[in-house]
Amino acid sequence: MLQKKNMMKHKIIFTMLFIAFLVNGCASIREVKPVSSVMSTEPTGKVVLMRNYSFIGAGIYFWATLNGEDIAGIYTDQHTIFSLSQGEYSLGVRCRGAWTLKWELDEIIANVEHGKTYYYLLSENESSFFIPLWDTCADIKEIKEDEGKRILEKSVFVAPGTNSDERKVFPR
Repeated sequence: MLQKKNMMKHKIIFTMLFIAFLVNGCASIREVKPVSSVMSTEPTGKVVLMRNYSFIGAGIYFWATLNGEDIAGIYTDQHTIFSLSQGEYSLGVRCRGAWTLKWELDEIIANVEHGKTYYYLLSENESSFFIPLWDTCADIKEIKEDEGKRILEKSVFVAPGTNSDERKVFPR
């Protein structure tokens, strides 16, 4: 009897997780803006925002953001690249929360300098899928150049100002 109760409990948990995945996968497409609308005329530094492959969250969009504006919708194994003038910017990732389905934004401050390239990894926050009501669905962090170049080798470019139309649930 106890084993039957545990099986039922596991089925209910699995069903809730499956529904959360489906709802997130069907999230509406957000409007994205071209980077030129938030940058000045003389670009000097290059910024690369990318997603690594992960099965968890592979079917949902992450929106790369610049100063709070959505600039590209990307799936796993995809990236966007753009140039910015020297200065301080807010880079981030926006997605739907796993449990309450609110739009969540994680941001960091980047100081862009002349002639440098910066690599940032947008990754899912796996805790949000397993801890009820923890709604931080994605994180952004700066990564080293060699790691960024390694990820770019398997990544597909998505132009700023567009949403990807190539969902890839399994790795390339």
